[in-house]
Amino acid sequence: PECKKLVNIEFKNVPILHTNKNIIERYFYTLIFELLKFCSSDNKLNLIISAERKEIVITIQLKKEEGYPVEKVFKELFFSPSQPHSKMNFIFFEKVLFLFNGKKKLDTSDPQNVKLIITLPVKLL
Repeated sequence: PECKKLVNIEFKNVPILHTNKNIIERYFYTLIFELLKFCSSDNKLNLIISAERKEIVITIQLKKEEGYPVEKVFKELFFSPSQPHSKMNFIFFEKVLFLFNGKKKLDTSDPQNVKLIITLPVKLL
């Protein structure tokens, strides 16, 4: 079903990424594209990219909705995929993380949002 989706992308103090700019961009857009497939009609997806000290922090935040398994979606996409197409993207995400020596964690402490936090060391960019 077609639904109106809103992606909010915020860049905070991010240095210009030279060498690997297109890999990083592709990474962001693939992440967004994957998540949008799971957004419900009025769900707003927040992608906040900020550079803090020596790393770039990508926070992908999806509003929790009643009856909508946001946590499960994040886990399926970024932690333990079972769908063949998710597995392919998962391998891509993991390769990029490995390549940039990055880390990811799922933050479910906020009662309103589920957040996937990806950190990439700036020195590699």
